Amino acid sequence: MYTFNTMATPTSCNLMNASESSLILPKEQLDGVSADQLVSIRNPEQSDPIFCLHPSGGDIGIYRKLAARLSAKRSVWGVQSRLLCGSHTEAATLEEMANDYCSLIDSHHPEGKIRLLGFSLGGFIASLMAEKFQQNSRVVSFLGLIDSNPAWTSGTTKSRQELCLRLTQVFTKFQSIGVMRQKPLEIVERDVAILVDTCLSDAPVTSAEMMAKTTAMGYVPDRQRDSDLLMQFTHTFLTHCRLLKGFSAPEIDCPLHLWWPSDGEQENEIGSAIWAGRSKFQIEESCIEGSHYSIMRGAAVRRLAEQVDAAIERTELPG
Repeated sequence: MYTFNTMATPTSCNLMNASESSLILPKEQLDGVSADQLVSIRNPEQSDPIFCLHPSGGDIGIYRKLAARLSAKRSVWGVQSRLLCGSHTEAATLEEMANDYCSLIDSHHPEGKIRLLGFSLGGFIASLMAEKFQQNSRVVSFLGLIDSNPAWTSGTTKSRQELCLRLTQVFTKFQSIGVMRQKPLEIVERDVAILVDTCLSDAPVTSAEMMAKTTAMGYVPDRQRDSDLLMQFTHTFLTHCRLLKGFSAPEIDCPLHLWWPSDGEQENEIGSAIWAGRSKFQIEESCIEGSHYSIMRGAAVRRLAEQVDAAIERTELPG
């Protein structure tokens, strides 16, 4: 078992929007759910809302390119982590987080069908929310999961490899936008493995300690702003990774759509089998050319948006 200290992290910016120059200032200090967690991504005046759940970084910026390509008749909303809204602590479990987010959406959208979309960690949260909405007699007409593989949460060697891969991709992205110092890929992979093993050890580890390790490895630039951004991300990412440990795929009693990247065929088959064992509906699945992160960008995200729109329309046909 591994644990992380979820102490508050001082920061002035939101890292996951840094690549799009759309930095979000944290709100006043909060202890629980805030309406500021619910962010309008596109067309808030429209009906037929779809709610997108944040991945491990806590931010909903990764959905912006997808939202821009979805049908204009649809409003698109994102739910971000309360850690990015000034809260000192995160929910203790993914189930508690799902409850909070259901309440948040209920307060904004008290009637009508629920449509949920989740990328990576966001897919796990969305699946739990679907279960909770239906327990409270809300109709979930659409549940879309984008590369959300329950096998990652098993604590096995394979799940460690997946975490190393995801963190390497994050480091590479941050280097490309100048927030991290450049290093050769083989060095990044070696250092990421050390950081992941530290995270997964039985000894508790704080975000500050992980940041100190990252700094000692030579990745953190001298600029205070970038250092603060990395501290925010480290704290948020590790807190959410801790919550993944206890995830168990819920029973799905609504239309379920899975999207997988083309570069993980074996892993996709494992994830597909897990979801199939939990769904009462026939599952629709699609493979998008690309990797975990690249399917949310470029030509891949255009295809993804077309398929998400089509899937929603199919689930809501009369009869």
